[in-house]
Amino acid sequence: MVVEEAGPAGPKFVRLLYFVGAGFICTAAINKWRDLQRKASIQQQHKHQLSEKPSNADLGRAAHMRTLNDFKTWNRQLKLQIGLVYVRSWQ
Repeated sequence: MVVEEAGPAGPKFVRLLYFVGAGFICTAAINKWRDLQRKASIQQQHKHQLSEKPSNADLGRAAHMRTLNDFKTWNRQLKLQIGLVYVRSWQ
């Protein structure tokens, strides 16, 4: 035969509260750790960005791309103007 103990429910409830409290404490600790890691990562990226200066090659490449884009825009406009002249000559 199985004998069940009939006792007060107090100790079971206290154990449940301990378990839930430990869960809250662990969750808070995990969130705090993640927050600290995120802040450290942001600070490291910020320091890396401040220490990184664009090199002359990067500046030259950027200037070249601006010149190339200006040329492409000018070339498109010229083709449109030539096309309009060509169309007008047929009219």
